[in-house]
Amino acid sequence: MNNKKNTYLHTSEIIQIADGIVKQYYGKRVPQKVDVDAIAVKVLKQNILYESFAEANRDKIAFAADGKTPLCIWRAGKVERTLFPANTIVLDRFLMAPERETHRRFILAHEISHIILSRTDPQHHAARFHTEQNSVGAYSLAQLHECLAFSEVQANAMAGSILLTSDALKQVVKKAFGRDRITSYGKRLFLPKDVEKLHRIADAKGVSYTTLCIQLEACNLLNVRSVEEYLQKTGVTDGS
Repeated sequence: MNNKKNTYLHTSEIIQIADGIVKQYYGKRVPQKVDVDAIAVKVLKQNILYESFAEANRDKIAFAADGKTPLCIWRAGKVERTLFPANTIVLDRFLMAPERETHRRFILAHEISHIILSRTDPQHHAARFHTEQNSVGAYSLAQLHECLAFSEVQANAMAGSILLTSDALKQVVKKAFGRDRITSYGKRLFLPKDVEKLHRIADAKGVSYTTLCIQLEACNLLNVRSVEEYLQKTGVTDGS
């Protein structure tokens, strides 16, 4: 019988913790774009390294080290099982490409989120690989479990909340839309003119459009209407 208590954080708790972490670095100032590298180094005291990963699962692209779990990397043309010290985040070198900057920022935020979550929940292990899900790849049950584990979902939620704090979202919504909430239809469906604005906001904040939309919903900044109304407003149907 499993008597472990479920200590997972609620969305509201994740948002509060993320807001607090960012304020540790910026104080009362709301940044235009969160410097996630500075948060990792200055606030959480992590070292960030870039290596060429050589794991059997090529979708593994990031690792939060615990000083006990080795990482396979390429060194001088050979694969080496390397033990990195605790408080080290290792990212695959391919993330350093300028065109992958938004992706790199989220992956780094995801890794520091594991560290934060491990300090709030003893059952959450900090030493983890970040694995990109490949829809055409063949995964073992263990690999699928690692990709879809709820702790990974929580780390994604924390990462989004670090990159887009609640204060920053409220500020940008008010400025861009002139109101406290954005109208959405169904599940994060927006009018074309609003989609354009959201893409501009996402670019300015250094996040993906998807991350922005998820965080707007998490922070209760969406005024949800019916899909039928969306179809009428876009002229897909005439409402008759």
